[in-house]
Amino acid sequence: MVRESECRKIVACLAAAGLDAILLKGVALAHWLYEEPILRYSGDIDLLMESEEAVRHALEALSEIGYVSRVNAVPGTLVGYQLVCKKESAASGGWEVDLHWKLNNTPLFADVMSWKELRSAAA
Repeated sequence: MVRESECRKIVACLAAAGLDAILLKGVALAHWLYEEPILRYSGDIDLLMESEEAVRHALEALSEIGYVSRVNAVPGTLVGYQLVCKKESAASGGWEVDLHWKLNNTPLFADVMSWKELRSAAA
């Protein structure tokens, strides 16, 4: 419930900033595939954004609710397609959000589907 509440805060924050995002991986699977979302553990919250520019705007927006950019790798077209931010919390141990601008960090699969295709399928 706490993770779901934080996801809602994040999505609302991004929407207030005029940004659209698609939940990926653990959080999305927890609600789509499992009878109860709590049965699918997820250590972070992965979001797919429309572009690298949108990710940078998202970092600015999320800073307003306590998230700080955390550099764990050099982002770029040959390294990866995500930036990471973290929010410290004594109650939950903190939250890590991975903001992706490509579906996959591997260049071979990164452009398998466009943002428009993914967005229309995610609705």
